[in-house]
Amino acid sequence: MPVPTWSPGEILTSADVLTWMRPLVGYKVGDTSQTTNVILSNDGDMTVTFTTAGTWVIEVYCRYNGPTSNGLAFAFSGTGLTGNFSTLFIPQGGGGVDLRQHPWSYTGMVANTTGVLNTLGFRVSGLVTAKPGAFTFQWAQFTSSGTTTVRQGSYLMAWRAN
Repeated sequence: MPVPTWSPGEILTSADVLTWMRPLVGYKVGDTSQTTNVILSNDGDMTVTFTTAGTWVIEVYCRYNGPTSNGLAFAFSGTGLTGNFSTLFIPQGGGGVDLRQHPWSYTGMVANTTGVLNTLGFRVSGLVTAKPGAFTFQWAQFTSSGTTTVRQGSYLMAWRAN
């Protein structure tokens, strides 16, 4: 669906405003923890629903903590995802910052953890073309030990690009 063109003086419908002028946002109002779970699962808070096929600008910010060297595995789920995302995070084992680009279907991302008292954060951004349906942040522990928590204030945001 192409971006509509409005004429001066035209009154916008609520559908125009909701579809084209405000982002879709899924965010955490409380912490969510997983204990000894290494299977990626959908985060019920960090999800948005695309009502039509299209291209979206995506931004994700995740605040988290977990046992030292445990790691937070993360990925994304959706229908018909194409495009790439870039990351900004400390990979498992530390030693630098990950700035690589990956397709949205990639499931091998692991962010470092440095202890349950140390809250870390990472960012993901990119363009995704998707079919209608849910677009969701998934996560799990990389190593099954202790408790890993995705913290309040984490979010997934999508802006319609076309």
